Amino acid sequence: MLRALNTDVARPPSRFYSLYESMGQPLFGHEAPNGYGDVRQNWSGTTSLLYRWKLAAALAENELHDDVLSMPTDLMSQTPPGVRSANGAVDYWIDRVLGRQMAPSDRGDIVRAVAQADSPYAALDDDTFALRLPQLVEWILMPPDFQWR
Repeated sequence: MLRALNTDVARPPSRFYSLYESMGQPLFGHEAPNGYGDVRQNWSGTTSLLYRWKLAAALAENELHDDVLSMPTDLMSQTPPGVRSANGAVDYWIDRVLGRQMAPSDRGDIVRAVAQADSPYAALDDDTFALRLPQLVEWILMPPDFQWR
């Protein structure tokens, strides 16, 4: 997620460590020589999934900061200025985050959610786009598509 969103990780606040550890993989926490397991049983629990969603939301909403430390994620500056329609933004961020297509039904759900009552082909004004963009990115980060490599 951090790499996909180009998050500045130079000064992470304590909330980041708390969310990351709650996902079941504390940084530098596995001491065995084989590292963390790569089988489904190690990662399929509901707690790790819930905290992965919480981390995705905190990153996309730019909420990882405290009085001194922060991990800024600026989604607007990373989105090309000509990409302001629901279709265009969803396709841009799916390619940016996943590097491949998403299931058409899932993509369609995200486009409809971003467009809301607007046409999925119409450009959204900057204020509306700025409000909907974090949710769009969260919806791409949260499903299992993001974990497939």
